[in-house]
Parts: sequence; C-alpha cells; structure tokens
Amino acid sequence: LIARWFLKWKIKHASRESATPMRPTAHSWWHLSFEEIWPTVIAILWIWGIYLAARILLSPWHADKNFQVVFTALHVARQVACVIVLFWFIFRLINVIEAQLKSFTAKTEKKWDDVLVAVAMRALRLATPLLAVIFILPLLDIPNNDYQMLRHAASVLFIAAIGFRS
Repeated sequence: LIARWFLKWKIKHASRESATPMRPTAHSWWHLSFEEIWPTVIAILWIWGIYLAARILLSPWHADKNFQVVFTALHVARQVACVIVLFWFIFRLINVIEAQLKSFTAKTEKKWDDVLVAVAMRALRLATPLLAVIFILPLLDIPNNDYQMLRHAASVLFIAAIGFRS
C-alpha cells in the first residue's frame, strides 16, 4: 500500500511540474513503464506475504519431520512463483519497449525498421516463456537425466523460436 501510494504521488507530483521534461503524458516512456511494472510488484508482494503468513502459521510444526515436506513444497512454490512473476515482468517490459520503438519507427520514411521491430518483438515474445522454463527446471526436484532432457528440449525450442519467423 505504501509503495502504491508513493508511485501515485510521484506520478501526480511529476505531472504538476510543468518545467520538467519527464512530465507524464499518455505516451510517456516512464508512465507506460510504471503502468506495466505495477502489477508485477503487487504480485511479488502477494507471493511473499502469503509465504511469510504460511511460515508463521506453520511454525509450531517446524521441528516435526513429517512437516518438512510441506515446508519444502512451500519454499519451492515461492521460488517458482517469483521466477514466473519475473518473466511476466520481462514480458510486460517487452510491450513497453515495443510501443516506444514503434513510436520511433513511425517517424521514419523507410519500412524496414517497422519490419525489424515486429520480428524482434515476436522473437522476444516466443523466447521469454522458454527462458522461464529453463530457469524454473532447476528449482524443481527432477532426476538428473530427465532434467538434462528437458533442458536440452527447451534449448532447442528456444533456438527454433528465435530462428523461426511466421
């Protein structure tokens, strides 16, 4: 709540200052970035809040060997959720970068830059989930042979996603 209030205050305060060059407009880089980043910040706060609340509620059973599986599952779930939110953040940041690059390329006369931006952004959108899979696999307790096979398959799909253009 404090972070949300601060960001709203900062945007409102920046818009009141007419002399600043970073005054938020409808298409401002900073304004779009804050709008896109904010849901991921909220998600991280929720993940950590739920994790800490569960740890506090389950703390009386921390010494019990039967509950170690629950604590391990809770820890792995938090790690996987944080990695997913990180890549969600990257995916949303790709949208901001694409909007900014499209505004730059709209001012040029040639169409090659428009095509290049579209191809690059499509490749980034295809590669981001595959990179997330590559980063999440080590967090899961998968046998080494299966882990290596899944990692190589994700790497091949990553290369294909970068090289394939439709």
